Amino acid sequence: MILQNTKNLFLLFLLKLQERDIYFIRHGESISNTRENTQMKLPDNAVSLTTKGEEQANNAGLFLSDYLKHCSISTKNAILWVSPYKRTRQTAEIINEHLQIRENRIFENPNLVEHNYGLFADKDIEEIAIMFPEEWELYNRYCKEQGKFFVKFPQGESPHDVYNRMELFIGTMFRDYYNPTFIVTHGNVIKTGIMAMMHRSPEWFDAEPTMQNCSIRRLTHTKKLTTDTYIHGGPILKMKKEENKYGH
Repeated sequence: MILQNTKNLFLLFLLKLQERDIYFIRHGESISNTRENTQMKLPDNAVSLTTKGEEQANNAGLFLSDYLKHCSISTKNAILWVSPYKRTRQTAEIINEHLQIRENRIFENPNLVEHNYGLFADKDIEEIAIMFPEEWELYNRYCKEQGKFFVKFPQGESPHDVYNRMELFIGTMFRDYYNPTFIVTHGNVIKTGIMAMMHRSPEWFDAEPTMQNCSIRRLTHTKKLTTDTYIHGGPILKMKKEENKYGH
């Protein structure tokens, strides 16, 4: 009887290990989003939030705190993962003023860093076509032939590269049992993470719009089912021409 009870408790523990309540959070508006960095030329890891981005992070933190209370979700055993870039660190710090996740449960992971856009980073399409005409022509040709998911940016990464490192991060995340899990990172990084966890196709990635700044997507993962829902903000449905650039 004792052996059977021990076995049942162990099986219950294994089932709990497979359950995750995951919140993907995109950083607030940055000086790359507003095109200020096209003049400043800061390296991507040093790009900071705008004043609006700080406000977005504060609003997201307020929303999330109220949402968790409404859903009776405790942060006592929560963990916060953060991309080690300035804008994501700033966003996470502001949000955690409301969540109050303790310091020894806040971790950075280099696999969460922004998609590397290489030569095209922080440049408008018109600027790219003038500065790198051959690279731009080849990139567009390969996108038409293979789909955007598999094509690398010149001296940068493809979304497939980002997907591969997100699979490594997901493995790290599931090795420890902390629940809920909050992840503050970048638009394409979130898309590839959801793609991996939801078993989506490359065509899904190409069609899926980027999240608005400080939007939150909740993934509930069990042994049988994973669900994906926007709980704050939403997708960018249509980008203005002047905002259509590489780099976030």
